[in-house]
Amino acid sequence: MVFNYHFGGIGITSEIPLTGLREAPADAAFAGAIHVAGGRGPTPVEERSHFVWPGRFGLRLGEAGGYWLVSVPWGAFLFDAAAERVRIFGLDGAGQTVLNDILVRRLLPRLVKLKGAATYHAASLARDGKGVLLMGQSGAGKSTMSIGLAGTGRWELLGDDMALLWHNAGDMIAPAGAEAGVWASSCEGLGLADSDYRPLSGYDGKHLYRQRGVRHATSAPAAGLFFLERAECAGPTAVRCTPAEAFRQALTQIIYFNPSGAAAEERLTSVQHLNAMLARIPAWTLTYPPSFAAVRDVSGVIEAALESL
Repeated sequence: MVFNYHFGGIGITSEIPLTGLREAPADAAFAGAIHVAGGRGPTPVEERSHFVWPGRFGLRLGEAGGYWLVSVPWGAFLFDAAAERVRIFGLDGAGQTVLNDILVRRLLPRLVKLKGAATYHAASLARDGKGVLLMGQSGAGKSTMSIGLAGTGRWELLGDDMALLWHNAGDMIAPAGAEAGVWASSCEGLGLADSDYRPLSGYDGKHLYRQRGVRHATSAPAAGLFFLERAECAGPTAVRCTPAEAFRQALTQIIYFNPSGAAAEERLTSVQHLNAMLARIPAWTLTYPPSFAAVRDVSGVIEAALESL
């Protein structure tokens, strides 16, 4: 049996069921394809190391047998340079659920870069055919704010952590996974029902939220970029940034497939794409109070900013 999903404008066919992805509509057209299968035999041994990401999952980027290899304590992912086929090793162990979540939330956002897309550390939403990006440093509230905006019923959640864009198609934001990470305290503060989320494997205290009533999210052209800043203030405000100011803030939010020094061409292309996008779309600094009740007011501020163009 083959399962069909979509992610970042790419069609995903899988020989194993995957959670956290959106089912692919029967008539959808995609910019490329990735086939996922379980690996056979022992887990490949890394022959060359490129990069180790910090964090609890211990992701390592390396090579084995002429293929890219991403290793984690629970198993590994082996794939070709064009990301046509991904084999997952370790699915027969206790870490099967963790491997699924790592594939969806950590690996696929990087694999779409091998297909020609751009990936940013940002939340993304759409409303009335227009997409917005929410950027900010860790702790700025991107995930919580994106889930809160989705909960107002006025926004469609495209992604909570990594935004996927096709700059060669008019800065189109493509939907990421179907779930968004959220802390337990935010679940309570936003008034989420127990049926709206599930525990995130390997990440104590965090859950995965799924927006109600959205089965097939669609791509939307980027209409604006908002840098989130949480501060003590009377209410949310949006102040327009110059392209230079926006570039300076967004530069650190580029996600690279290979962050090592050997990937100079990828870094150059990524920076050029960001600079060109910021010459086309406006950006604002959005300051808002640290209150869950501010979400609806933030929605109004974003809408007003876009309407003022």
